[in-house]
Amino acid sequence: MTETFTILCVDDEPENVSMMIRILKDNYTVLGAQSASEGLEILKNTEVHAIISDQRMPGMTGLEFLHEVRKTDEKIILIIITAYADLS
Repeated sequence: MTETFTILCVDDEPENVSMMIRILKDNYTVLGAQSASEGLEILKNTEVHAIISDQRMPGMTGLEFLHEVRKTDEKIILIIITAYADLS
């Protein structure tokens, strides 16, 4: 029996979440969240193997979100993305 690989996509832009789901859904189970807090709620009830998160989000940044995730799950694959360069 094969295990389904589940990816959580977190971005405050609904279009970006929809795009990631469209791209990944043929090969993975894909969940979407439009905030870090929504992503944390999903993680309470669902086994997720990887997270793709936007960096620039209101409230909790993507980096802060992934640090919170890492506190509870050391095995989950974490990927952070952004459309904005920040050299500082």
